[in-house]
Amino acid sequence: MFHQLWASILSLWEFILIVLTTLPRDLGGLYKLLKHTVIIRYHMFRRRDFIQVFRKNVKLHGSKPCFIFEDKSLSFQQVEDLTNQLGNFFSAEGFSRGDVIALILENSLEYPCVWVGLSKIGCITALINTNLRGKPLLHSIQTVKAISIITSKQILSEIGSELKELNIKKIYLFDPKSTSTNKMSNGIESVSSSVETVQLYEKFEICSVQPPKPIPYDLKHPVFYIFTSGTTGLPKAAVIKHS
Repeated sequence: MFHQLWASILSLWEFILIVLTTLPRDLGGLYKLLKHTVIIRYHMFRRRDFIQVFRKNVKLHGSKPCFIFEDKSLSFQQVEDLTNQLGNFFSAEGFSRGDVIALILENSLEYPCVWVGLSKIGCITALINTNLRGKPLLHSIQTVKAISIITSKQILSEIGSELKELNIKKIYLFDPKSTSTNKMSNGIESVSSSVETVQLYEKFEICSVQPPKPIPYDLKHPVFYIFTSGTTGLPKAAVIKHS
């Protein structure tokens, strides 16, 4: 009887020690959860979507780094200006709210700027795995009904056969500035005979950095689609909304 009681006391003491050890972490996690829940509810109350929240951060942290990749970075203000140019350009190209554009691009500073900029005019970006080829690539583009593609010169030269099966007449190239002015490879030239290619950085030089026309407030509207890896079948799209 005594041994059972002593064992129970030791177990209770061990439990208390564990609670005391993890309590700071748990309280910190609870604080962050409550804080972000309040912030999200506040933005919803003020009818702010993702773009409005981002612009609020631009005002607070304008010159601070927003995106960092390798040894390069873009400040919040630079991202705001670049994404405004992107939104204005695609709006002038005739794209509008609800249109889907596939993004097949290597990791770069430009990558997140694409879906931020397109979301400013209500377009939805489909984030396509750069390793996909053949049927999985075609399935990913067709299942979201993408009407155009943003990619790089290198990837474009590798997916020419797939593009011939798609009814896409214009493809936009978003290579980093250091490579966007280089001469196109032979692979791209062969694709260009049937598909028009446009260098985005060249077009942005004449685009306004002023914000595009505001889109209707709708937290249920998708910002982008992100695909599963497709290891157990064809890739499937998850919907990421403003909310």
